[in-house]
Amino acid sequence: MNLKQFLFGLGVILQVFILGLTLYFFYDINQKRDDFSVEVYPNFEEVHSIELPYGDTNKGVKIPFKHYVTGNGKIKPSSDYVKINTSLSGIIENVFVQVGQKVTYNDPLFKVDASNLTYELRERQAEYKTALAQYNLLNKGPSLLELKIKEKEIEQIKLKQEQQKEKCQIFESLLMKNAVSATEKEEQDSIYQILTTDMEKVLVEFEQIKEPPSREAIEVGKAQIVEKEIIIQSIEKKLQDCQITSPISGKILSVDIHPGEYVDPSKEATIIIGSDDPLYLHVLIDDSDAWRVSPNKSLRAIAIHRSNPKIHFILDFVSTKPCLNSNKLELIFSFDKGKAPVYLEQNLDVYIEAAHQGDTSFLDYQFSQRGS
Repeated sequence: MNLKQFLFGLGVILQVFILGLTLYFFYDINQKRDDFSVEVYPNFEEVHSIELPYGDTNKGVKIPFKHYVTGNGKIKPSSDYVKINTSLSGIIENVFVQVGQKVTYNDPLFKVDASNLTYELRERQAEYKTALAQYNLLNKGPSLLELKIKEKEIEQIKLKQEQQKEKCQIFESLLMKNAVSATEKEEQDSIYQILTTDMEKVLVEFEQIKEPPSREAIEVGKAQIVEKEIIIQSIEKKLQDCQITSPISGKILSVDIHPGEYVDPSKEATIIIGSDDPLYLHVLIDDSDAWRVSPNKSLRAIAIHRSNPKIHFILDFVSTKPCLNSNKLELIFSFDKGKAPVYLEQNLDVYIEAAHQGDTSFLDYQFSQRGS
């Protein structure tokens, strides 16, 4: 045998080996994909194989219940859909999140421009400081400096009044000699009268300064301070509301705002958040079958993907939800999707362990009690 024949024979052997290995590989994969034995449901006592309406792709699917009811399940976030909006009107300054992003409680979502509120806050804070200073002065009573200033003012007016009085006497004598007119004399008298009025006013103010402030005046000053504080707190609350944060931990499902856009409270939800850890499956079953299920923690159910029944989940019962104006009962289950390709709003077929249709002793019927 020459080298050429040897190599040819070796090539044939290798090809046969590779072909056999390939056939074995595909056979093993198909066996694993079709083998849904009791090991898939290790906590269930018995598994019953049934014919499901999926055609040939459904070969080997097993439902681990002797009796069951079916329902249509829709995948939703365990938090449901949390719709976020703003309580203020304004221009969007910044958006901090995008669709698919994970957020935790109190993470910033977006911010409304707050420049006008910032200016208003500064003005109100200045008014508050002024009111507080006035109240402190009022509460302390008159100071020696204030009394000295007012006494000095009285002395100045008194001096002007004496000088004007002398001037009026001069004008009166000149009027008798026809050296000035009566109008000029009246003008001087008018000036003297104004000084007299000013003196009376200053004397009243001086007496008020010497007396301690009344209780009414102190209460008014205190009320003005409280009013300013409430206004400032209101503006600060609005400033906090300008930055909208997440009320839950979850995933951003929708973002319908952009920087520079005007928003107001009447706008539809700007951001939608939902928690997908875990996901919930909302299952509707006919009201006529409701008596056959026992909604409690031991209730068992399986969800199966409609297009690929090899994708299925063991469900954990959460709660029931009333369906108003409907002849349906809604059961809510949770499940861990793992890496399975299922998504929000997707529909799955659900099989729920139930009493037999002909069972007439429902009050005595009990489901398998896991952990009891």
